[in-house]
Amino acid sequence: MSQEQPQRPQANQFPEATENHASDPGLVLDKNAITIGEALETSALTRAGDKPLDQSDAAAIQAAEMRATGKNQTEPGGLGAMAQSAATRNTRTMPLQKTTLADVVS
Repeated sequence: MSQEQPQRPQANQFPEATENHASDPGLVLDKNAITIGEALETSALTRAGDKPLDQSDAAAIQAAEMRATGKNQTEPGGLGAMAQSAATRNTRTMPLQKTTLADVVS
């Protein structure tokens, strides 16, 4: 039994090219979408903002920062680095002195 090789599409089989807005990301994004910063600020205003930062919170913030910047590492001194530092510090801090999401975002 032999298998047929897939056929290459002919020139007239390709879909029409659509206008590329890659040079202006604002045209591609949903106008009702919120930014990662807005989501973090909103979270900081809720009860979650009063919760001490832990390693999973810091990892989520770092992942969001990397996705937003398109880089595979966090920026030194950026929000992800600050969150990681706060989460690490919180492991050695008394409960009333722990850093919260609201502290990091503000």
